Amino acid sequence: MATTDSQALEDSFFPAGATAGGDITQLRRKLAGKASNLGRVAIPWAIMLAVMKLALLFYGIGAFRYIFDIWNYEVVALPYAQTAALLCMFLQVMETCGNVIQGADWSVYIHHIITGGAATACYLYGSDRTLAGMSLSYFSEIVAASYQTSYICKHLQQGASKVNYYALGSASWINVLLRGPIFVCFGIICLLDLYYHYTTTTTTAFPCSDQLQPGFALQFLIANVILLKLDLSWNPKICRYMEGIRKVLDAEDDTSTTKTKTKYEMIFSSIKKKLQYILF
Repeated sequence: MATTDSQALEDSFFPAGATAGGDITQLRRKLAGKASNLGRVAIPWAIMLAVMKLALLFYGIGAFRYIFDIWNYEVVALPYAQTAALLCMFLQVMETCGNVIQGADWSVYIHHIITGGAATACYLYGSDRTLAGMSLSYFSEIVAASYQTSYICKHLQQGASKVNYYALGSASWINVLLRGPIFVCFGIICLLDLYYHYTTTTTTAFPCSDQLQPGFALQFLIANVILLKLDLSWNPKICRYMEGIRKVLDAEDDTSTTKTKTKYEMIFSSIKKKLQYILF
């Protein structure tokens, strides 16, 4: 979840009176955002990150074909799993550098440190089963397009637009309906790995018993809890931001309706006067 723009979400606290139908212009200006510190590189940067995340997403979707094999502790060796872990590690480094330049919120750094650390450990020391489990987590990058779109809207100072409203809305629902269950499922697998490792007395109890890595399982379990907590903490901020955008859009609709109504009233009044002149 790279360019989540959490700092921008933190800045979405509404001006005094705006939430009570006050200064909509001030609220629009507050939510519109400002150009990123990356300058002209910002949009190409966001697109490049989105492409890398899309590659990881497709790999994660492919890994889901083996979810039942992983669950049943069958031997699973995914092709290019190490390459995907290396790409994930490189992606987190790039995103962290971009966030430093942009002055992102502290929670974003925690997210990238945890994800990048897990990818690095998997690349260097992970067994086939550990790499397969890590590959499942790439499916959570399905939210990337929504966040990148929101980031571009903020950079173009269109944070109060319908596009950003729908981008943030989709991100919120994806966090709840997809990312959350993925983290929970992955956490259960980690718990089962720990349980079976310490309760089975033979390394041949399961086809992949020799690939269980309790150290990784414990670290991934803790990381899952933290990442799930971060997603849950971001969602209220997203919803609050969306509430502000909704107020701006409703005000614009009301203004547009009023202008249209005034226009038709003028036309009707003109026709009425002409008829009165002709008839009377």
